[in-house]
Amino acid sequence: MGRIWNSKRFWYPLASIVLVIAVVVVINLVGIEFAGSTPAWEAWLKEAYWYLLAWRLCVYAALFYGWNRLCDRVYQDKPERQQRLRRSIRPALLAFLVIELNRAQWHWQEGAG
Repeated sequence: MGRIWNSKRFWYPLASIVLVIAVVVVINLVGIEFAGSTPAWEAWLKEAYWYLLAWRLCVYAALFYGWNRLCDRVYQDKPERQQRLRRSIRPALLAFLVIELNRAQWHWQEGAG
């Protein structure tokens, strides 16, 4: 049990998660400060929803492309592993798609109602 605390396999992912959360918090704080208040920031986020959706879709596409390239490079000599890794991305893409479509439907209904 003590070995995991000294392992890079534990600390690098944990540091990455903490860094991403810190960046998101800072971006939101700067946005709130820029907008003047929390309700103004929320209103701006609602107004910019479709632009932010387009941005997220571009990020997802870039991640998918990078994942495929990584699979090609790392497992050139092991095609069965390459196929398993490529199949593993499908549920993640489906989850992202369902989440984004759900959010888009909610946003669309809120705007129409």
